[in-house]
Amino acid sequence: TATPVVTPTPEVTTTATPVPTPTSSTSSSYITIDFDKTEAEVGDTVKATVRINKISKISGYQINLKYDPNVLQPIKPSGASYTNSTIPSSGTIITNDNFAPINAVSHKLSEGILNFCKLYMKLEEYRLSEEYEDTGTIAVIEFKLLKDDQTAITFENTYLMPNAINGTMIFDADGNRITSGYSVVQPEKIN
Repeated sequence: TATPVVTPTPEVTTTATPVPTPTSSTSSSYITIDFDKTEAEVGDTVKATVRINKISKISGYQINLKYDPNVLQPIKPSGASYTNSTIPSSGTIITNDNFAPINAVSHKLSEGILNFCKLYMKLEEYRLSEEYEDTGTIAVIEFKLLKDDQTAITFENTYLMPNAINGTMIFDADGNRITSGYSVVQPEKIN
C-alpha cells in the first residue's frame, strides 16, 4: 500500500505595499514649444510659444531653434519680417525690470536659425529677493507658412553654444549653467 504524501499548504504572508512619497521628479522639468495650431495653409501664421516647466531658480537662457526657411518665415507681431537682430516677443520669464533683464540675438535667417538669449544682470538682487522663476513662457515667435509642406521647428545644438542640451542653455540664480535635471521636449510637426 502506498503511503499518503502530505502536501503542505503554503502560508500566505502579506507584505505592506509601500506608499510612494511625492517628490519633485526631474521628468516634470522640461522646456518645449507649444503651437497655437499644427495645421496651417500658405499665408497662415503659426504662433510658437517656448515654455519651461519646473526648472528651478532660472536667471537666464540661450535657445537655438532650427526651422526650414523655405517653408516658414519668422515674423514680428506687426507682420513685418524678422531680421537677423530681431528680439523675439517676451514671455513671462526673465521680465522683472528690478533685476535688469538683457537680450541678445544671433539669428541666421537664411539658414533657418533663431538663436536668442535673455538673462538677469542683477543676480545678487535676484537671489536676495527669492522671487525665483521656474515655470512660464520664455518667448513667443510667429511664423508665416510659405509652402504647404510638413515642417518642424526644433531645438538644435550649434557651435555657438558648446555643451548645450539639445540647443538649450539655462542658467540658475548663481549664473551657473544648469547641466542636468531637465528634458528638452521637441514639439510636434506642423502639417
